[in-house]
Amino acid sequence: MKKVEQVFNYDDLSKEEVISAVKEVMNVLRNKGIEEETITELEHKFKIKQPKKYDLFTSPVCKYLNSKDISVTAQGYVTENVNTKDEIQFPIVSIVEDIRKLEAIMVDLNLNASK
Repeated sequence: MKKVEQVFNYDDLSKEEVISAVKEVMNVLRNKGIEEETITELEHKFKIKQPKKYDLFTSPVCKYLNSKDISVTAQGYVTENVNTKDEIQFPIVSIVEDIRKLEAIMVDLNLNASK
């Protein structure tokens, strides 16, 4: 007689149940001395711990543009050091502005913009 096993379907579990189960697995792994890197990978794979995000509002570029009354908008993120304790997301930004304001900034920054 053969035994057929189906692939486990995570969709049958609520998010809270998945988080609870993965946390328990992480505890078991820690108690068995499994390296922390493996545990951190689980933490990120199952989104138990969200990665740090670079603060757009403290960015020197954004501060400068905001001081010139130009808005910067986050459109998405680039993730560095994926599945490690140093994982961080950097924003992908867009700047939409009247070309004259952007040219004035080039002049302010001495970027050889001539009108």
